[in-house]
Amino acid sequence: MKIVLGTAVLAMLISLDGDGSTTYMITVSAMLPLYQRLGMNALNMTCVTILAGGVMNLTPWGGPTARAATALHVDPADVFVPLIPSMVIACAGVLLLAWYLGLKERRRLGVVTLPKGGSWMDNSVCCG
Repeated sequence: MKIVLGTAVLAMLISLDGDGSTTYMITVSAMLPLYQRLGMNALNMTCVTILAGGVMNLTPWGGPTARAATALHVDPADVFVPLIPSMVIACAGVLLLAWYLGLKERRRLGVVTLPKGGSWMDNSVCCG
């Protein structure tokens, strides 16, 4: 459950830069090995990442809000400030969904831990 919630928080923080591709690259490269190692469903990671990125893409520098403000010939703050309560509620919804998906994974897998001692990458081909 903590991993799926962590994925949501990570994606929200990375999405603050307004670039969706960066969000997906960083979140997937950081979290996918963990999901695979623990046998978790990677679709949960994808779902939470896309939802978090969609919500955070509404920042004024993210694209859609800037384009809307330009098309309306208004200050981006005039478009963005009314969106803030909705974004807060949507972020809470993403975290709630991440909690639910994490709970389902915990029921499916039980409590899974990484082995103690040594690197979790011991089976990799890296670093000989």
